[in-house]
Amino acid sequence: MVGKTMMRSKKSMVWFVLATPIFLCGCFSDTPKVAKPQARYTAIKNLDTARLSVDIVPSTFKGVLQINYDQTYKDSGDVQGIVKGDTLIGDYSYKHYKLKLWKRKPIALLKKGDTLMMGEGIIKNTFGRIYFDQTVPISYSSSSFVFVKQ
Repeated sequence: MVGKTMMRSKKSMVWFVLATPIFLCGCFSDTPKVAKPQARYTAIKNLDTARLSVDIVPSTFKGVLQINYDQTYKDSGDVQGIVKGDTLIGDYSYKHYKLKLWKRKPIALLKKGDTLMMGEGIIKNTFGRIYFDQTVPISYSSSSFVFVKQ
């Protein structure tokens, strides 16, 4: 009886040892995921140029924004936030030209066809959280940048 139990135990162990690598190979596969191409936008205002690469899904957006000011310095970093109808509202976390410190400010973009208009509004700071004042509407009429889809 003890011999049969040991035999079953050894068979189970052999199957476990053989099956584990197959299972682990499937779980940790390096198969590349197919990435959805980001939408690319460019905006020019006077001597300033901005480039935005962004993924917009029904409820969120995420991407990279680079702003070159008169070819003398630039801000570059990540944008992310939520989508409310035709408006993208979120944060722009960026590094200012040659500074090691990261900065963050709110960003609002109004989508009209193949363009995104950057909005301007009153910015508030509460306990280190920077955001647009919700009691004052964001203005898109004197937009600092109008991004055109490439």
